[in-house]
Amino acid sequence: MSTAPVLTGPTSGGSAPPLGPQAVVDMQMWFYQSTSSTVLFQSWTTTSLGSYIVACVLCALAACLMMVVKQFMGTISDRHLALQAVVAFLYFNLAYAVMLVAMTFNIGLYLACMVGMTAGFVITKVYTRRTAKGEGQALLSADVDTCH
Repeated sequence: MSTAPVLTGPTSGGSAPPLGPQAVVDMQMWFYQSTSSTVLFQSWTTTSLGSYIVACVLCALAACLMMVVKQFMGTISDRHLALQAVVAFLYFNLAYAVMLVAMTFNIGLYLACMVGMTAGFVITKVYTRRTAKGEGQALLSADVDTCH
């Protein structure tokens, strides 16, 4: 079982030389599976299966929200520049955070990001189709058409 990546440098609190061309960086550069992982912040480290599952669920929700915000961003009128800027700021932050989580190379966290983005894609497509047909604002329904 592999452990989470370790960065050697001045940010790790050690006495290593400053990061530069000759610095040694010990980071995981391939997919691995472990319930011990650091997610975005040094203080957000999973140490048990429960905390790992919570991290995966939160990452999936963030990825899903990212896709919904992306769809919403395209529906804002050009007259509302301030709202467009706020939504764009939110989208860019979510997108980069999801990318950084995926780049931990932890298989569970990566898959959580992909599942969340897929769920967000499906939600926005169902919503777009339902509103385009004039069937109201319902996101999901039991009578979703599977054929055209």
